Amino acid sequence: MKPSRAQKYLNKLKGWAKHEGMVVIEIPEAMAEFVPNPGRVPEESQDSVGKLFEDWFAWERRLTRPNLTMLELFIRSQGRKLKAKDVEIYRRFAAEASFGLFKVEAVTPGEELTLKRLPDGNVFRVVEVEGSEQAEGDEFFVARLIPFEDHWVIASLVAVYADDASYPIERSLLGLRGKADPSDFKPLDFLDMFVPKTDWYSEGLPRVKARLSMILQRWKTDITVSQIEKDISAAH
Repeated sequence: MKPSRAQKYLNKLKGWAKHEGMVVIEIPEAMAEFVPNPGRVPEESQDSVGKLFEDWFAWERRLTRPNLTMLELFIRSQGRKLKAKDVEIYRRFAAEASFGLFKVEAVTPGEELTLKRLPDGNVFRVVEVEGSEQAEGDEFFVARLIPFEDHWVIASLVAVYADDASYPIERSLLGLRGKADPSDFKPLDFLDMFVPKTDWYSEGLPRVKARLSMILQRWKTDITVSQIEKDISAAH
């Protein structure tokens, strides 16, 4: 069975992104924003963190100059070159994508998967040759699904866990920043599953100031670190 026709849309998006200056130029800054301390990423988690970053950068992070996600910028800049029905397909990708933890319920090798999203139990019929060939059943995927026609497609597969890892994974999921609605989960929430949390107190005040300054500069705000310090002092 051939892969879903959605793959050609994803390939077009990825091909455009590789040559779009407003996208390429922000990758190093975005990586520093996503993982402030890359040296703290365990070796066994580096591949998953890299894939998690790629998903976040492509689907969630707003580019500084246009203040649009990569997909939104693609739709705006390429909209006149695309057929109206193709534009609607990309808009549906953006509006209905589902990122999170999924349990593999059933597999038809080389054809499709049945995935159950945790913790709400919503079921997705996924047409995805690569994913179905990796899965044997009962695995857990950290992935992003996008809708296409009458099925779903894996847009990014961040990590695959065996069934015996289900308990710690579900415990981690339930503790993700207190979120109960799976539609609220984002790649940054799942980063805690792969990287030890940063203890900003032990990092020291200069490191915290540098981090805060980078965030303020990215959003082009008039607020400065010095002003924040003055406001804190005034409040106390």
